[in-house]
Amino acid sequence: MAAQDWEFEDDMTIEDGDFKIIESDQQHIQHIVQTKKGQYYEFPTLGAGADDLLNSSISKQRINQIITESLVQDDYVVKDIFITTDGDNTTIEIDAKRRR
Repeated sequence: MAAQDWEFEDDMTIEDGDFKIIESDQQHIQHIVQTKKGQYYEFPTLGAGADDLLNSSISKQRINQIITESLVQDDYVVKDIFITTDGDNTTIEIDAKRRR
């Protein structure tokens, strides 16, 4: 069975009087990539800090490596990471699945 969690957007989504539950692997991946190390109290080494990485001078290859290490730490297998830049917008697309 796929991992499930509350749906997080700008705020919690309410559906039929309760929090909306979704398959959450993509949401977990997004949170891990955005979160900086130290922000998860129980797992202080988890997180990639994508905003800081993208605004640094390190290579895309090293950014991919940092993101992959963070996702592997949370039991994901990463197939591909695509970082694309269009003007001022940078997009990170990740193809990863949780091991099970």
